[in-house]
Amino acid sequence: LRGLALSIAPRSKTALCGRTGCGKSSLFGALCRLYPVCAGQILIDGVDLASLPLVVVRRVVVVITQDVLLLEGTLLSNLVVRAEPGAAADDDAAAWAALERVGLSARVAGLRGGLRAPVRAGDFSEGERQLFAIARALAAADRTRVLLCDEPTSNVDLAADARVHDALLRFDATVVVICHRLQHVGRFEAAAVMSTGRVVEHGAPAALLRDPESQLSRLCARAGLGSASLLNAAGAVD
Repeated sequence: LRGLALSIAPRSKTALCGRTGCGKSSLFGALCRLYPVCAGQILIDGVDLASLPLVVVRRVVVVITQDVLLLEGTLLSNLVVRAEPGAAADDDAAAWAALERVGLSARVAGLRGGLRAPVRAGDFSEGERQLFAIARALAAADRTRVLLCDEPTSNVDLAADARVHDALLRFDATVVVICHRLQHVGRFEAAAVMSTGRVVEHGAPAALLRDPESQLSRLCARAGLGSASLLNAAGAVD
């Protein structure tokens, strides 16, 4: 990262784009405080990230990776993760509400044991695992301020891709998504294009896609996606 400057509005949805090696993952690492920044500041609601205890950072900045990990146990224990031992009386309600929002409530209700069904390898598709990860973040929405998603649909089909984006774009927090697959970029409120460790373009996707010389339009063209079709798809969905 070199002199990177980026301001993201609270509760907005931003697509982070750019070619491999441009700095997207490094930016996510800095936002997660995986390593200290040598200069400058990262502010969340005006608070310097470096001034917060790491345990607080882990609660307010939530990450969904490309390969979702479901731990041995029940679905409930995977969906509602508490900092301290002991289950709260409203855990079931929070879990069901989150599953309903991502479209998995019927799937879980059909399992023997429901929320208390054991998690076994191969029980769920990649798309379902991504939706479970979003449901986990939704169940902790009272403390989540920033949701970072590292290409959450890289391993899923187009139908699951749309469902994952539907859930992310309705999430009540600031959401930043690394997008290699650009089919849904027009649905975001903002797009930031990175190159050589800097943000070289930032603005509303619709405006950028209408400019054939914009960095975003060029990325979409390289991917074989027409700007007009992306704008039409965004309007039809939203």
